[in-house]
Amino acid sequence: MGGTYEITLKVLPYYRAHITYGEDIIVVSEDGKLLDYEHVKTYPRVDFRQ
Repeated sequence: MGGTYEITLKVLPYYRAHITYGEDIIVVSEDGKLLDYEHVKTYPRVDFRQ
């Protein structure tokens, strides 16, 4: 109770039917201010036209 909080989110941005581009880590404070951002990993893009 009391004090400040940091919320850490692992984000998996995607395209099409839940195919992810990669992984990001975002840290925000309890009032919504961005404290930190890190792009952790990039996945290869899948070409469905082949």
